[in-house]
Amino acid sequence: MSTETHEHMTDTRTLQQVDAQEQLHRLVTWDSINDFVVRTFEDTDTRLHVLRALENSPMDTDHIDWRGIVDYAIRKFL
Repeated sequence: MSTETHEHMTDTRTLQQVDAQEQLHRLVTWDSINDFVVRTFEDTDTRLHVLRALENSPMDTDHIDWRGIVDYAIRKFL
């Protein structure tokens, strides 16, 4: 089985998750990340969990940490 076929078969993301992840990768400032989290997650508890996790992660130049946190939340809560 080719890798491409395997990836296609295991991708169980919803259209909402795919759209949110595409938006996520265009964000570059803390304000835009914060606004994105507030807009994306309707549940207040989820918003707070994500924002607290972001608060505790360093904002590095590659944005790897915060992108990973928000990406995980998208996959888990949307």
